[in-house]
This record gives sequence, structure tokens and C-alpha cells, in this order.
Amino acid sequence: MTALSPTALEEAAKAFQSAYHEHADTLEGYEAMLTAAITAYLAQREKEGFVEVPVEPTVTMRKAAVEADDERTGNETCAHIYRAMLTAASQEQNDA
Repeated sequence: MTALSPTALEEAAKAFQSAYHEHADTLEGYEAMLTAAITAYLAQREKEGFVEVPVEPTVTMRKAAVEADDERTGNETCAHIYRAMLTAASQEQNDA
């Protein structure tokens, strides 16, 4: 697990406070506050160069790795494969 980002935590706290002032003390209000905080945290982490991916690569990610491996050789192969897998994971998440 990566270390928590202080900047991302600040963004999450701001989003939580903003949502707190907009919502009444209801279950839906608490869900909105938590969703705002989590969304702000993840958005800041993405700005910092981190994305959320599954612990184990999905079938789509593995297929992307095989295709990327066929495209390159040498030192850049690992980075190219890694980027292809992250792109596949992101596309899968967007499709969900």
C-alpha cells in the first residue's frame, strides 16, 4: 500500500466539509459526504501520478500485456507493457 498523500487528504477533507454543509443529517447525506471525500482523494492522487488498479491483473490487462510485448523489444519493453496494462485497467473501470 502506498503512503497516504497529505495533499490528497486535504482535498478529501475540503470536499467532505463542502458536502457536510450541503446535506442534512441523513444516510443519503453521509453517503454524499463520503463519496465526495473519496472522489477528491482519488482525483488528487491521479494528479500525483497514481491510479487505482486491481491487485491481480484482469484478463483484459493480461491480453494488453501480451499485445504490448509483441510490439517492443529491449529495455523499454517492461515500461511499455506496464502502461498498456494500466490503460486496459482504466478502460475496464470506465466501461463498468
